[in-house]
Amino acid sequence: VSGTLWAERQVIEVDSAVPGNFYVTGNVYFQPDSDSTAAVVIKNAAGTSTIFNVDSTNSQVEMTGRVGINDTSPDAILDVVGVGTLKIEHGEDTTNAIYVTADALTTGKGLFVNSDSNSTGTRDLVLFQNDNTAAVNTTVLHVKNDAIAATKTVIIESTAAEINPLLELKN
Repeated sequence: VSGTLWAERQVIEVDSAVPGNFYVTGNVYFQPDSDSTAAVVIKNAAGTSTIFNVDSTNSQVEMTGRVGINDTSPDAILDVVGVGTLKIEHGEDTTNAIYVTADALTTGKGLFVNSDSNSTGTRDLVLFQNDNTAAVNTTVLHVKNDAIAATKTVIIESTAAEINPLLELKN
């Protein structure tokens, strides 16, 4: 800690860095003196890599600020950069593991997955996998469209010049 440390009933002036652990019980609030692209930063022990960065200068749709994990200049409300970027382990048994709602969506996408890799290696852009052979009542992919007189529910499109099967069924 360097500078002024405000406690509930006291103000402590700190003029040197003190190594060691710092424990806080109760709520912790951070409010910078002014908005910054690095309002709150957590670095590795060597101080050479930013692990967590809060940008309080940029805003999107009534929300102020952006958070970057391994990203010093986040360009979304949450911007995660890295190898094996996001892992969600869900311990609940009857709720949705990931729930995305986009009720104000007009022309955008509810979920957009994009790969611009020029690698010719074999890969799956999206894989839904049920690994347990006993889970015989599992529906691996369920597509539902409640729109009355919907013109399209599933579109499979390719811009490849060669004629390849767009849909392959395996057993």
